[in-house]
Amino acid sequence: LREAIFLMQVGYPDIDLKLSVPDRPVVGKFDERLIAQVITNLVKNAAESVAAADLGDEKGRIDVVAQLAEGQLTIDIVDNGIGLPLENRQLLLEPYMTTREKGTGLGLAIVKKIVEEHDGTIELLDAPAVATGGHGALIRLTFPELDRSKSDGFDPQSESPDRAASRRAGADLAPVAE
Repeated sequence: LREAIFLMQVGYPDIDLKLSVPDRPVVGKFDERLIAQVITNLVKNAAESVAAADLGDEKGRIDVVAQLAEGQLTIDIVDNGIGLPLENRQLLLEPYMTTREKGTGLGLAIVKKIVEEHDGTIELLDAPAVATGGHGALIRLTFPELDRSKSDGFDPQSESPDRAASRRAGADLAPVAE
């Protein structure tokens, strides 16, 4: 999340883009590249929504908030952009459905597929500000966190730098006695 958000902060300097993550590492089975693609796509969509909104003196804002609760990781992407359509909102997750003039309608469909391949869910919601007359969208991703007591012993805190680099490169290494 940190890497994806950092790149988006550089790409959208006019938008106040904040990341909030849990204090402890989250253990899960994630393809880092695909999850980064999901976050990048959703933040890009949020940035385009912010750019299309008439904010007046208000600054564009995107908050990415990751939280752990009840064995699940929830990632909320909240913006103050134009928001989502009220009717048939879930259809935006289907291939070739778009509200944009030049959109292909594939971005959210790909996001949905990646999230589901990670045993997760995606929800398209209104930003909390909508309840008080504001605007914006909230995209919620929910993933299961691995039960540490049943995991394969992988502990990212004790992993050597060489093993971490090999794992990120996709190498399948057996545990090494140290």
